[in-house]
Amino acid sequence: MKFNYLEAIVFDPKWWNRFMEDSTDYMNHPLKPKDVVYYLGDIPNVPGHGIVIKRSGGIVTMVHPEDFRKAREEEL
Repeated sequence: MKFNYLEAIVFDPKWWNRFMEDSTDYMNHPLKPKDVVYYLGDIPNVPGHGIVIKRSGGIVTMVHPEDFRKAREEEL
């Protein structure tokens, strides 16, 4: 899915439940399901990866756009 610059999106990975069962590393993941972030853009020389900024101001790199969906108005 393609997102626009600064579009509000929601972290909604399909793999999260399996990841939680298989590992305790999920506690260190910079995003949690249902986190609303803002899309900064694709990383040109790393296909399939992008950069987002959290509401707190933290920047998260190397995210997979397929792990996100467009935010609904009630989530903003």
